[in-house]
Amino acid sequence: MGNAIKTRIFKRPAVAALAALLSFETIAIPALDFDQGAHPSGSSQNTQTLAWEFTVNTPLRVTHLGIFDEGQNGLAEIHEIGLWSIAGTLLGQAQNQIGQGSALLGKFRYETVTPFQLAPGTYYIGASYRAGTADFLPTQSDSISTAAEITYHRGRFGLGSGLTFPNTASGPGVFFGPNFQFTSGSAPVPDAGATAGLLGLGLIGIVATRRKLRK
Repeated sequence: MGNAIKTRIFKRPAVAALAALLSFETIAIPALDFDQGAHPSGSSQNTQTLAWEFTVNTPLRVTHLGIFDEGQNGLAEIHEIGLWSIAGTLLGQAQNQIGQGSALLGKFRYETVTPFQLAPGTYYIGASYRAGTADFLPTQSDSISTAAEITYHRGRFGLGSGLTFPNTASGPGVFFGPNFQFTSGSAPVPDAGATAGLLGLGLIGIVATRRKLRK
């Protein structure tokens, strides 16, 4: 009986630490999806950044940047992917891996980025394409769906090599080359030190329990 009481007491720090650690874990979700219907994908006609404009409705944290993979069987080229404020500040960027190296989720392949915050407002996400790229992308769709935290507006582009600010609004076409994943809310993401500290606290609690039971 005495041992049972001591076990409950000394397990509490470990359980609390692990619960706190798990409370930081949230699942990232894609910002956008679409139904391409019977519309074919196509190659970029120019060397340019193809993008889309959106509004953030509630605070969120971007965790991944991605690019469309026609056929979901791998990418032929490296593309730069970036997310800008409406004022032109590049907030985050990434590059995909050739082939199937970047993680596939739905129609897009993603790379992890250092999480960054987006407050309510207007932003652009774009990806660089060379003229005649082998990585096709859709330019029309039957329907567009987004996460509740954002609102899609229109396609955009910026001419030039590399990652170029998409300062021109497109016509009726859509450019779903790029995409991103995010988690909701404005709380800071815990750093590695915080995570290690919580795990350490849990281990200390477990060790203390075992030592107490041996006595």
